[in-house]
Amino acid sequence: MRVFGGGEDWKATLRATLKLDLAMDASIRGMWERNQSRARDAGVVLTPEEFARMIVDSNFAHLLR
Repeated sequence: MRVFGGGEDWKATLRATLKLDLAMDASIRGMWERNQSRARDAGVVLTPEEFARMIVDSNFAHLLR
């Protein structure tokens, strides 16, 4: 997280950089669980990397332009 000037707590660094609320952790955890269930029901595997990409594409892509 040196890119963002953060310390050891990478979650705190991202929260501060992206101006995210603490509740975002619980929200993302809930999305992970729901999407894992949907993937399992569909007979596919959703990897952490795919999930992270989904979250970024859906919520933060405008910040990366």
